[in-house]
Amino acid sequence: MLRSYLTIAFRNLIRYKGFSAVTILGLSVGMTMTLLIGLWVRDEWLMDSFHKDNQHLFRVMTRAYPGNGRVEAYAHTQGLLYEELKRKIPEVVQTCVVSWETKAAFTVGDQINMESGRFASEGFFYLFSFPLIQGTIANSLSSPTGIAISADLARKYFKSPEIAIGKSILVDNQKVFQVTAVFANTPETSSLRFDYILPWTEFLAYNPWLKDWHNTEPFTYVRL
Repeated sequence: MLRSYLTIAFRNLIRYKGFSAVTILGLSVGMTMTLLIGLWVRDEWLMDSFHKDNQHLFRVMTRAYPGNGRVEAYAHTQGLLYEELKRKIPEVVQTCVVSWETKAAFTVGDQINMESGRFASEGFFYLFSFPLIQGTIANSLSSPTGIAISADLARKYFKSPEIAIGKSILVDNQKVFQVTAVFANTPETSSLRFDYILPWTEFLAYNPWLKDWHNTEPFTYVRL
């Protein structure tokens, strides 16, 4: 019975070549699109899911009313907001402010390279689950001259994460920072990408306008 069905189907494919080609092509495109959509949904679902208590982590959004009845929302917030939220709202357990991605020139010995990273407040490694290979969360961003770097950068400049701790890096040919922590490389499913984290106080020193409530640029995160 099954053999007869297959024979008839094969004969119809041969007899109606144009119709068969369109049908097979449509089925192939449909299956391919379904697979791609499934992969995209899976990727979106996994984004930032590795953080501990990720269901309690939120990025603060700014709602704006530009006029004409329109309502807009964007992720940029005031630089002072993260401290104020913790003081004024009891449900906020932990806060953190993070800069946009920046590039800086790293000089270590004869090596000079441009690296991508961010500036963040002390709560960064308390809030997010980026595991430290070397160093402690308490000391990672507590010093104004400290810097946390990825495992890749530690191997690139100092051969290993263990050797990197306490070593010096000249940033933008202006200031020397000591490595206080080495974190595991950020996963592909992280919405925050960076190879180094510098203290927020350093960012404020070069951007004093962030101390004004009228300005919005950095990102604010909270744990409720």
